[in-house]
Amino acid sequence: MRTVVLVVALCAAAAGVPAAEDDLAVPLDEHAAIEHAQALVAKADARAVKQDWDGAEAHYREALAAAPPTAAAWYGLGHVLGMQHRFADARSAFEEALHLEPAHARALERLGEVHVALGRPGEAKAVLERLRPLDASQAATLAHVIATGHGRW
Repeated sequence: MRTVVLVVALCAAAAGVPAAEDDLAVPLDEHAAIEHAQALVAKADARAVKQDWDGAEAHYREALAAAPPTAAAWYGLGHVLGMQHRFADARSAFEEALHLEPAHARALERLGEVHVALGRPGEAKAVLERLRPLDASQAATLAHVIATGHGRW
C-alpha cells in the first residue's frame, strides 16, 4: 500500500499535480514502524487474553520501543503489570497512557484500582472524580473497588 501511495504521489508530482496536504506527511519508515508497533500491540493483546503475562509484557514493551508510544500500548502494559502484582510499575504505565490520552476511561479506572492495591485510597478517590464525567460504568466499577478495597488484581 505504501508503495502504491508513493508511486501515485511521484507520478502526480511529475505531472505537475500538487500533492494533497497529508500525502507523505509521515516518512515511509515511520509508517512501517507504526504498523509494526500496532501488530505488536495486537499480539500482546492476544497473549494477555490467554493470560500469558510475560509474553504480553514483552510485546507491549517492544511496541513502545518500535514507534511513537500510544495510549493503547501503555494501557496494555499497565494491565499486564497489574496482573503480575507489579503495582508501582503498573501505575507508571497507566500514567503514561493518560499523559497521551487524558480521557482514557479504562486507564483511569485501572489507575484507581492500582492506588487501592497500593493502599492509597485518597489517590483512588481523586482518580474517581476525574473518571465520573467520562464514563459512568467505569466510575461505578472503581467506586465499588474503593468501597470494598478489592480490585481485579
